[in-house]
Amino acid sequence: MKLIPLIAGFAMTYIGYETLTSEPPEQAGWFMIAGGVIFILSAFNTSKGKSELSIELDNSGSDGDGGGD
Repeated sequence: MKLIPLIAGFAMTYIGYETLTSEPPEQAGWFMIAGGVIFILSAFNTSKGKSELSIELDNSGSDGDGGGD
């Protein structure tokens, strides 16, 4: 899990909520909330994707035949 996108996502979501519930409500709050949710979800998604990719790259070069010259 990436910590910076997670914190940024929570901050954007909170600011969007405050903007949306202010008087008068501003519709830009919906965009900030949506952006915050995307940041939060990407914080969880990137750590899993990188670990799977590194495992695939580590296993792709070894075929087990030990062939040399």
